[in-house]
This record gives sequence, C-alpha cells and structure tokens, in this order.
Amino acid sequence: MHRTLVSLAALVLLACRHTTAPDPAEMAIQAEPAVAAVDAGVPLADHDWLEPVGDDARELAKVSVPLGATTQRPVMIGLHGAGDRAEWSCGEWRGVTHAFPFVVCPRGDRSGYYYDAPKATQADLQLAIGEVRNRFAGWVGPHDPELLAGFSMGATEAIALLIQTDLRAPSLALVEGGYESLAFAGVPGLLAARGVRRVLLACTTLGYCPTHYAAAKQGLERAGIAVHFIQAARRDHGMYPEVTEALAKEWPWLSAGRAGWESLPPP
Repeated sequence: MHRTLVSLAALVLLACRHTTAPDPAEMAIQAEPAVAAVDAGVPLADHDWLEPVGDDARELAKVSVPLGATTQRPVMIGLHGAGDRAEWSCGEWRGVTHAFPFVVCPRGDRSGYYYDAPKATQADLQLAIGEVRNRFAGWVGPHDPELLAGFSMGATEAIALLIQTDLRAPSLALVEGGYESLAFAGVPGLLAARGVRRVLLACTTLGYCPTHYAAAKQGLERAGIAVHFIQAARRDHGMYPEVTEALAKEWPWLSAGRAGWESLPPP
C-alpha cells in the first residue's frame, strides 16, 4: 500500500501543474451495446451466483450474477481488502446491493490477497468486464460501470484507479480505508475533475476511521462532491452483516442517477 500512496502523491503534484483531456482511444472499459435482447419475463438462470472470470492460466476476477433478473442489469466494481479475496468482496457487495447488479471483483496480484499497480488492475477489469458482457450477452447494461466500491485496502485502490488510470465512476463507496489518500492536498479536487459526484464513507470501527473520514468529508465537499458518512458498526474492521445492512440503506442515494440503477428495489 505504501508504494501506491507514494505514486499517488507524485501524481497529485503533476496533475496540479498540468491536466490534459484523456485520449478517447485509451479510455477504460469501453461501453458496448448488448449483443442480444433479454426475452421478456424469462429470468436469468443456468448460472452459479458467483463465477470465475478468466481462464485456467489466469483468473482475472469473480463476478456476482443477478440470478432471477428479467431485465438488463448494470455492472459495478467491488475491490477487496488486504488479505481478503475477490469472492468475499463479491459476496459482500452482492449483499449490499441485494444481488441487483453484476458485481465484478478483480482478483488482484498473483497471491489474490493484494493488488499490483493500478494500471494492471484496470487492465484486468477491462478484460473481465468484456468477458462478462460476452458470457451474459443481453443481460448486461450497455453503460460502463458507474459505481466503484472498496473496503480497506480496496478503498485505497479505488482512489488510485480513479486518479492514476482512465477508469471513471461517478459514485464511489469507501469503507474503512483510503484515509491517507484522501488526506493528500489536491486529491478531492482530482476526484471531482475525474467525474466523481457522490461518495459514501462508512466506518465499522471507532476512533481513527470516523475522525479521518470527517476530515475527508470536508475536503470532498469543498471540491463540490456530495458526501454521506455513516457509522455502519461500532466494533471490528470488517464487512459483516451489520455493515452490509447499513450500506444497503444508503445505496439508493449513492446509485441515484446512475445508468441502469433506476429499478433498484428499496432497501
């Protein structure tokens, strides 16, 4: 994580001096229209709720499948914490979103516990989302993922992805992480410049997390980003049921206005 923070700090300094429009040819995760229309009233079935993405040589990610869907569903990205697993992340964000979207959870580095450089994670995401679109042709909405969520180290990685790559997500959920990144002068402004419009901050512990997220909230709001903070729990650092339930109550606010999320059922 220290390597990510150092590179993030250097990038902030460069970006504050000079910014350029991204090259359309290099934009991340290009949206493609659905290959086939969904048959009205026929639910998505014949799949497991969680499936691997990639091949035997290299697993890129896991995907949570919205079984029972009868309409196209959006894609979101869920980033696991240090020492966690992609499958855990997909299960957690599946719970938060009531299995409404396709949740793509990158595996990370070869160990599956951490991440390589953000551009490597972005490349994996591009390939993984492309495979999900092909595998579930007609079921995946045509828009790029507009929600990005991360827990602990995944929260830090989410911020790095938005600043160091061409990945864009107007709505961002950060749980118990990313404090150091958000504390860098200029980071809130860079996130706003990258198109972030809403941020949900959630703590599961007391002390360090709420104190630092309170400061982050002020900085993000000064940059013009709408922020909700919740104390999702008051005990351990983790994504346990109490936390997912608290996040689920805030999700309609975070997903409001995002393409494909209009029919998200109420919590």
